[in-house]
Amino acid sequence: MKGKNKSRKYIIGVLVAIGIVAILATVGNAKGATIYVGAGGYNNIQDAIDNASDGDTIIVNASTYTEQLMINKSINLVGGTGAVIKCPSSPEDVKIQESTHTYEYVIGIFGGTYGSGNNTYYGPGTINVNISGFTIDSNDTTPSDRFVGIFFRNMIGNISDCTIINTSVDGKETFGILGYGNSDITIYGNTVNQFGRGGIGVSGDLGPLPDSTCLIKDNVVIGPGKNPVVTWAPNGIQVGYNVSGIVTGNDVSACGWNGSAWTGTGILIPDTNVSTVVVDDNYVHNCESGITFVAYWDYCSNAVITNNTVEDTDWSISIENDVRGAVIKYNTIVDCTGDCIDVWNYSANPSYPAYSIPPTNVEVHYNNLMDAVYDGLWVGGYVTDTVDATYNYWGDASGPYHPTLNSDGLGDNVSDNVEFTPWLDASYPGGQSYTDVFIDTNGNGQYDDGEPAFYAIQDAIDAASDGDTIVVHDGIYEESLTIDKSINLISGSNPVIKCPSPPEDVYIQEIDHHFEYVIAVLGGTYNSTN
Repeated sequence: MKGKNKSRKYIIGVLVAIGIVAILATVGNAKGATIYVGAGGYNNIQDAIDNASDGDTIIVNASTYTEQLMINKSINLVGGTGAVIKCPSSPEDVKIQESTHTYEYVIGIFGGTYGSGNNTYYGPGTINVNISGFTIDSNDTTPSDRFVGIFFRNMIGNISDCTIINTSVDGKETFGILGYGNSDITIYGNTVNQFGRGGIGVSGDLGPLPDSTCLIKDNVVIGPGKNPVVTWAPNGIQVGYNVSGIVTGNDVSACGWNGSAWTGTGILIPDTNVSTVVVDDNYVHNCESGITFVAYWDYCSNAVITNNTVEDTDWSISIENDVRGAVIKYNTIVDCTGDCIDVWNYSANPSYPAYSIPPTNVEVHYNNLMDAVYDGLWVGGYVTDTVDATYNYWGDASGPYHPTLNSDGLGDNVSDNVEFTPWLDASYPGGQSYTDVFIDTNGNGQYDDGEPAFYAIQDAIDAASDGDTIVVHDGIYEESLTIDKSINLISGSNPVIKCPSPPEDVYIQEIDHHFEYVIAVLGGTYNSTN
């Protein structure tokens, strides 16, 4: 059995492989002057920014500052207790090279070059900026297109310990924190309370421009509700479109939508292409969908979903469309009103080619899959790969219910096209590997990891070699058994072998009769022609 420490080692290995290094401190700016706002310093924050030099630190004292901030240099902006930045009634807007939208914002951090002719930031050039300690009051602003509390492009640094409030939840696309471009950003310890489209997002351009690397850690993200009547399907945290990153330690809730075309999602990872995104150790609850990797216009690869708790969701974890490799391990899913895990693709759609390509190479291990109204694991009909879902706990020691492969299982349902044996007999960590039928290679009478496991007794007989012992546990096995080798077939508990309808039949040389049977032990040579 793998313990918690081993799962952590696995995640550390992934993070090293994708080259993400996160330092939760003020980084990137050499020590410069300290500038104060309020209490005898500058009256306005923007005046302090305009007069600061690269490397300076601006400390903002307690007050409410009704202004929009634009940062285009390398500074540290630190809010003292009670420092509030409130969006003015008519904020300015801006465009960036990576997006077709126009953005209004409270704080804008922009690296690159500004083109006044088209009001757009574009091109290379990064700035080192660290922001912490503010309440950002979006003032229920209704934008012409999109609105963001903290908006960044080509930023290296941290956004930490900020609270974003009063963001409009209906009508237009609104966000708490959103960034693009060639950014290397750590977003940690923030609270985003209400939004219309996204709580925290880091996005690429799905094209040749540089894309970001991010760490999104220990934030609280609260959406508009599990089933609100709003215009857009809200996503709590979204990282995608060629961005690589880690999403860990966050508390995400209340992301849902009343419509049927889309779902509100706690953590959404779209179109990663060759980039890796790790979703680890988050608490996602009271959402329509919990955690989703999905291919819309491109494909996903290296999906990692580990150590999360997903509670009170309709669809807890989902792998959708052209996802080329997913590892789902060490998660606990409870109080699921739909499916714990879905692996599927939508259908053929010329506008979205990835829709017609099913996921491949999906592994599901050491998860606790409990309380699903429908399925613990459902694999869609277009999926051609068998999903490896061994070593999971399905809510009962008897394993998942499958109408033919494990009809006496009392755990969550499992669909076809899933390899689910062996399973765990109790929740992880602590549950032991268990299967109903296995070849006891070490002769100790109990199943051990690595021993051949089977759904049917005949499959075990066919795979066995002379001298092997096959152990059969509780269950009703409706099959005719043909034993034509030297084996031991023993009961591990109280199995029942029930004659199928119709049973197999056979002739033997010694008597001119036709025999149907439940168990036949036959030496000699079999002639298939008669």
